Amino acid sequence: MAGNIRTFDPSELSVIVGVYPIPNFLKGDFLEVKRNVTNFDFDVGTEGEMARVAQTDKSGTITLKLQHESPANAVLSGLIAADEISAAGIFPINIADLSGNDVHTALKCFLMGYPEDGKYSTSPGRALTYIFICADLDMFFGGTDADSTFTSLP
Repeated sequence: MAGNIRTFDPSELSVIVGVYPIPNFLKGDFLEVKRNVTNFDFDVGTEGEMARVAQTDKSGTITLKLQHESPANAVLSGLIAADEISAAGIFPINIADLSGNDVHTALKCFLMGYPEDGKYSTSPGRALTYIFICADLDMFFGGTDADSTFTSLP
């Protein structure tokens, strides 16, 4: 039997910030999700014995690159502006690959500030990079199932 063909479709990636769906990702590398620390730390003694320590820090960072022309920039800029005024810019974020099984969520996030790469250029691919800090980042990398259209038939 031939191997399965699996597909990642960037248009099937759902990013919800608060209640706002975020479209128009930049072509290429546009999203990074990572925890700030590993799940465990460890130490090795002088005779090679090892001890590990579970880390309780579940904080993480999400970096999102949008097209400069994306209407989502107005939403994110509005969240940043409101946070500057009221310090109430805490919101949830949900990222799900609808064509696969990856799901990343955090209930308490904030934006670090305005993008630093707000350049104007005649070159294509102008990007704005947003950095979200998450207090409680839950991550699940589940990959993509094989073509379920055929495997689910009776």
